[in-house]
Amino acid sequence: MASNPAFEKPEHLFPDSIAQYQVAPGWFREPELFYPSLNRPDVFGGVPWLIQELAGIPSDARCVLVSSRDIDEELGEDAAVIELLRSEIEQEERLLLFAWGVHDPVEPELLRFKPEVTEESLIDSLKQGVPARFLCEDDSLSFSRPAVGQLLVWDGRRRGSR
Repeated sequence: MASNPAFEKPEHLFPDSIAQYQVAPGWFREPELFYPSLNRPDVFGGVPWLIQELAGIPSDARCVLVSSRDIDEELGEDAAVIELLRSEIEQEERLLLFAWGVHDPVEPELLRFKPEVTEESLIDSLKQGVPARFLCEDDSLSFSRPAVGQLLVWDGRRRGSR
């Protein structure tokens, strides 16, 4: 079956060892510890691919926070906070929320955080129990439909092989 290393959780991480990376209930820094290829530009389904191919945004990008049911089954939200790295993008438009566990079957969603949200204010809000999507603009960004199709086919195969 097809496998995407960008979203495969390493087996060597245990609850005690991940606690030091938790910044709010269910949310973690250092996403590469959980998904080693997540920020690699040459990996299908990695953050750079998602931003450039799926969303059509011509920018490098990296995941700065991740929340996943694979990491924390109880509190995980299957979402990632992505920072756009292109210098000409305004600072208040650089943070995005990518949610991939919104529906079943998975239908990914990409939202822009409100302009006043920074990474630190986001973490403070998450610590207070505010859902990340409450801090986002109302409209989702659009995706390339063929790329979404590729992602859904891959995800169906990945889920079937577990």
